[in-house]
Amino acid sequence: MKDTLRILMTTDVIGGVWHYAAELCRALSARGHHIHLVAFPKSPTNQQLCLLPDCPRVTISSAPYKLEWMKDPWRDIDAAGKRLLDLERSFHPDIVHLNSFSLASLPFEAPTLVVGHSCVYSWFRAVRSDIPGPEWWPYRDRVEHGLVSADLVTAPSQSMLDSLHAEYGSFRTLGPIPNGVTTELFSQGEKRRFFLAAGRFWDEAKNLQLLDQIAPHLPWPCLVAGSLHNPAGARVSAQAVCTLGIVPPQELRQWYAQAPIYLSPALYEPFGLTVLEAALSGAALILSDIPSFRELWQGAALFVPPTEAAWVSAARMVVENPLLRARLAADARRRANKFNSSLMGERYEQQYFALCGRPKRLQARSNELSAAWR
Repeated sequence: MKDTLRILMTTDVIGGVWHYAAELCRALSARGHHIHLVAFPKSPTNQQLCLLPDCPRVTISSAPYKLEWMKDPWRDIDAAGKRLLDLERSFHPDIVHLNSFSLASLPFEAPTLVVGHSCVYSWFRAVRSDIPGPEWWPYRDRVEHGLVSADLVTAPSQSMLDSLHAEYGSFRTLGPIPNGVTTELFSQGEKRRFFLAAGRFWDEAKNLQLLDQIAPHLPWPCLVAGSLHNPAGARVSAQAVCTLGIVPPQELRQWYAQAPIYLSPALYEPFGLTVLEAALSGAALILSDIPSFRELWQGAALFVPPTEAAWVSAARMVVENPLLRARLAADARRRANKFNSSLMGERYEQQYFALCGRPKRLQARSNELSAAWR
């Protein structure tokens, strides 16, 4: 068997998937593998490219096509599929690693690994306690077919895999592979008196509006890093929290280092990269009581039900009890060090090599659809 692999990987530049892909590419490159990373739906910014310094084995190209959760994406998805098949013919990958679902229906020659970072149906259930309307049925069909077609499916948490099974039925998986970061980049500084949160302020799933509502009742100021502009370009205003806007990674690490307490009231968070980064920086974690956070941070965080009164009470308790705050911070940092990019890269490498020695699951693929992709 080959010692090194050629990996065709997709990513998007909208949210945390880019950070995940950059960390994984660095880890895989350090292990000698060659990666062609295809970015959707536009080119990564210079700031995003800074996450991939000195990676000679990583080639990046962009694909100007909509993501599957965007409005009326299917013409773009079909065009993206043809683009990826062309890339497979020119790059000759050993593995195709897809960070979305529907493209797994493509008739790739190489084995396909799909990573489920989020999905519309599980998002709706968690955030709105509802299911999407009929306009999302094509999405559901494509996602389900992609999951069944994939040679292997994983996710950053078992909670996310459970959600996918509940929504779309059975598919082949060997369990989750938690995300990881370069832990050495994060350090604890002199702590100041403020709460920190990070995420897209407009995103219902992040639930940062709750912090805006309770901020006047908190003993310390609450700072929120992240985009204030929704996908339509409209700015979402905050009333009581101090918004930092989009913060470059190096600057955000400085905020983490100074933050004694990190807040995440998310309603839906399949992993939570910012929580990990804050924990590595010595912050005590106050998190919403959702399955993924329980799975990843049980015993290392304070979990809070989704009411304003509960969040105010929890925040005050941790501020007023320095010993509790120190214990939570130490427990979180100890747990966080297990989520490193080197281990993430090793786990993916193991799955890649296993897939290379396994017959492809061609029986799950539709000949009619495969012909359409061609």
